[in-house]
Amino acid sequence: MVNENLHSKHRERLRERYLKDGIDSFEPHQVLELILFYAIPRKDTNGIAHALLNRFGSLANVLEAPVEELATVEGIGKSTAVYLNMFSQVIRKYEQDKAFKRKRLSDYASTGEFCLSLFKGRVYECMFLISLNSQNRVINYEKVAEGTVNETTVYPRELIRSAIANHAVKVVVAHNHPGGTATPSTGQSLILCKPQIWLQNDNII
Repeated sequence: MVNENLHSKHRERLRERYLKDGIDSFEPHQVLELILFYAIPRKDTNGIAHALLNRFGSLANVLEAPVEELATVEGIGKSTAVYLNMFSQVIRKYEQDKAFKRKRLSDYASTGEFCLSLFKGRVYECMFLISLNSQNRVINYEKVAEGTVNETTVYPRELIRSAIANHAVKVVVAHNHPGGTATPSTGQSLILCKPQIWLQNDNII
C-alpha cells in the first residue's frame, strides 16, 4: 500500500509538471514514464522506462521499435508495445495531415515539407508517388515500395499504375535513406528529370 501511494504521488507530480511546463524540460526516461502511466496502471514505470532506453539507446529508437522487439523488454506486454509503437506513426499521420492541408506543392520548400512528413518514424527504405493535378495540387500519395534498412526496389509499372489511377498530370517520386545519407544508391536504375530535391536528416539540401 505504501509503495502504491508513492507511485501514485509520483505520477501526479509528473502529470502536474507536464500540465504546468510542458514536456520540453523532461528527460527521455521521464517522457517514457509519462507515456507508460496510461498503459501500465498502478505500477512503477521508472524502471521500465530505463530498461527501454538501455535496450534501444534513445527515446526515438524506443518509439520507432517494432512491437515484437518492444515486447521482449521485461514489464512490456503486447498491448503496451502496440501503444508505444503507435506514437511515431501518429506523429507521421499528424505531419502528413498538416502538410496535406497545404495541398499545393508550388516550390522546393513546400514539396520538401510534404515529402518529409511521409517519412517520419520510418526505419525502412521506401518510395512514395505523389500525384498532382495541373496546378500542382496534391491529388493523392501512395507508398509504392518498401524494402529493408538500406535498400528498396520499385517497379516502373507500380509508379505508372498509381499515376494513372489518380489521373495525375504531374508526379513527385519521394525516396528515403534512413541512415541519413543523401547520396543515390549504387546501381540505382530509376532516373528522374530535374529539378530534384535531396532530403538529409530531415532537412532539404
